[in-house]
Amino acid sequence: MMLYKFLPRKLDLQVVVICSILMAVMLPVYVINEVNYEISYVIETKQQETRVVAKNIAQTSVKYLLTRDYTSLESLLQRAASYPGILDLQITDPKGSVVSDVIVENGVISSRFDLQSLMPPKSVSVDVNQNKEMVVWEPVSSGSLIGWVRLNYSLESAYQHAYQRMFEFLINSGLLVLMMIILLLLFLRKPMQLLGEAADFAGNVSEKTGSTMPVAHQSIELEKITSALNTASSDLHEQELTINKVLKDLETQKHALDEHSIVSITDENGYIFYANDKFLKVTGYDSDDVLGKSYEMIKSGMHTDGFFKNIWDVVRQGKIWKGEICNLNKAGQMIWLNTSIIPFMNEAGTPYQFVEISTDITEKKQAETELEQKNKILKELTEHLEDIVQQRTAELEKANEELVNLNNVKSEFVSVVSHELRTPLTSIKSFAEILHDDIDEMDAESRKRYLTIINDEADRLGRLINDVLDLQKIDSGMMNWNNEESDLKDVVENSFNLFKPAFDNKGVELILNSEDVEYDVVIDTDRIKQVLSNILSNALKFTHEGQVVIDLSKTKDEKYFQVGITDNGIGIPENEMERVFKRFHQVDSSETRKHGGSGLGLNICKEIIEHYNGKIWVEPGVPKGSCFKFNIPVVSTLGV
Repeated sequence: MMLYKFLPRKLDLQVVVICSILMAVMLPVYVINEVNYEISYVIETKQQETRVVAKNIAQTSVKYLLTRDYTSLESLLQRAASYPGILDLQITDPKGSVVSDVIVENGVISSRFDLQSLMPPKSVSVDVNQNKEMVVWEPVSSGSLIGWVRLNYSLESAYQHAYQRMFEFLINSGLLVLMMIILLLLFLRKPMQLLGEAADFAGNVSEKTGSTMPVAHQSIELEKITSALNTASSDLHEQELTINKVLKDLETQKHALDEHSIVSITDENGYIFYANDKFLKVTGYDSDDVLGKSYEMIKSGMHTDGFFKNIWDVVRQGKIWKGEICNLNKAGQMIWLNTSIIPFMNEAGTPYQFVEISTDITEKKQAETELEQKNKILKELTEHLEDIVQQRTAELEKANEELVNLNNVKSEFVSVVSHELRTPLTSIKSFAEILHDDIDEMDAESRKRYLTIINDEADRLGRLINDVLDLQKIDSGMMNWNNEESDLKDVVENSFNLFKPAFDNKGVELILNSEDVEYDVVIDTDRIKQVLSNILSNALKFTHEGQVVIDLSKTKDEKYFQVGITDNGIGIPENEMERVFKRFHQVDSSETRKHGGSGLGLNICKEIIEHYNGKIWVEPGVPKGSCFKFNIPVVSTLGV
C-alpha cells in the first residue's frame, strides 16, 4: 500500500503512530470531564430544590411548633415527603430532640415513633454523604431559633443519569476504538504476514538445518530477524547433538531418582509442573489432578501458616530446606514425608523452580503416634484413678457426715419426743392413779381439777403427735394441701375470735388492726390457721400483762399480704431469732422450760409459709417482747 511510504520503517514506530491516533480519537479526558460536570450540575440543582422544600417546611411549621401542634406537624411532613426523592424528614427542637419523624420506604410514607436525638449544625447545612444522599438542615425561626428541619434526599437518580451519559460515551468510544483496530490490522497485515513466515521457519528450523529463508526488506526488524534465523539454522545441528547427550544423561539420573524417592517440581510461584509416579501413588491423584496446581490441595492442616512461610523464606534465599511435612492423600488419609526442597537459581540469583524430594515415613509416624497415645492414655488413666479415689473419699466423708447429722437429729428427736411424751403420760398416769385410789374420799372440786389436768396433758400429747405427723408429711411430700380462694382477713379474724376469750381470761388485751383492702389469696385455710394458732399460743404462754396486737396489711410493692403478731412478753434473744425456726430448738430459759414444748411448732409454721412462697421471721418487740411476721403472696405461685 502507498501509505507505507509515509510511515517509519521500524515496526514499533508504525504501531506507536497508529495507537497515538487511536488515543486522540477516544478523548478519554473529555468523557471523564463531561460526566463529572453532569454530576456536579445535577447535585447543585438538587441542592437548590431541596433547600426550597426545607425552607417552605420551616416557614409553615413555625406556628405548629409554637403551639406544640405535633399532629399538624406530622401531617405537614407526610405531605412534604411526597416530593420525589425524599427518604425521610424530621423536625427537632433547637437541641436536636426529634418531635416529628416521617420516612419513605418503597414509596410508602409512614411515621416513626422511636424518636431519638440528632445533632443539628450551627447554621444552614447541605451535605452529600457516601450513600448518595443529600442531608439538608434548615432552621425554624420565630424571632429566635425554635427548631430545625432535617431533610434526607436520595441522589440515586442523579447519579443514574450521569452514569447513563457515561455509558453512552463509552459505547460511542468503543465503536470508535473498534474502527481504529480494524484500521490498525489493515496497516499491519503485511508485516505480520512476514513475521508469521519467519515464525514458521523458526518453528521448523530443527528440520531445516542449514536451510535459509528470503530476507524481508519491509522493515529493519524483519531484515534482522530473517538474517538471524538463517544464522541460527547453521548452528542448530551442533547444539542439537549436545542437547541429546545431556538429555540422555538426565533421563538416566531421573529414572534412578524416581525409583527411590517421591519427586515433584514446581515453578517459582509454587505450581507443580512435574510429579513422578511415586508422588502420584502416595497421594492417590492422577497427573491431570496435580499438574498446574499448588501443594495447597494436599495440605493436612497440621502445620501453621508460619511453618510454610519459613519454608518459603529459606528456599527463596537459595538454601535447601529439610524437614518433615504431613499431607493428605486423595482419600483424606494423612501421609508423613521426610522432605528436602532444593531451589534452582537463575543468573539473577533468584529461584526459578524448586525440586522436592521426599521419602514416605507414614508408618514410622503412626508408630510414634500410637506410642504417644498409649502413654497419654496411661497417664490419663492414672490421673483419672486418682480423681476417682479423691471423689469417692469425698463422697464417703460427706455421707459419713450426713449419717452423723442424721444420727444427731435422730437422737435429738428421740430425746425430745420421749421427754415430751413421758411428761404428759406421767401426769396422766399419776392423776389417774390418785383418782382411782381416792375417788370415793375426794370432793367434786378436786376430782374436776384432776380431770382437767388429765385432759390438758392429753391435749398436749395430741398436739405433739400431730406436730410429728405434720412434719413427717411435709418431709415426705404427702401433706394434703386443700387450696382454695379465700379471704385472708376472714382467716385472721377467725383465729382472733378463737383466742380472744383466752387472752381476756388472762387479763391480756388482744387487738386486731387491718387495712381496708381486698385480701384475696389461694391457700389452705386450715394450714394458715395452724400458723396463727401456734404463734398466738406462744404469745398467750409468755405474755402476762399488757396487750398482743395482730396487724394485717399489704406490703409497699403490693406483692404480699403481711401478718404481724406483736407481744410484750419475755422476748427472744437476738442470737436466737434465726434458730427458733429450726427443728427441736427451744430458747433456753426458765420460762420456756416451765411451759415445755417440742420445738417443732415454729418449724412447721416455716414449712407451711415457705410452701406458699412466703417468708416468716421474728423481730424484737418495742419496748420488749417479740414480733412474729409472715408474708403470703397476693398472686399465688404455688408449686402444687
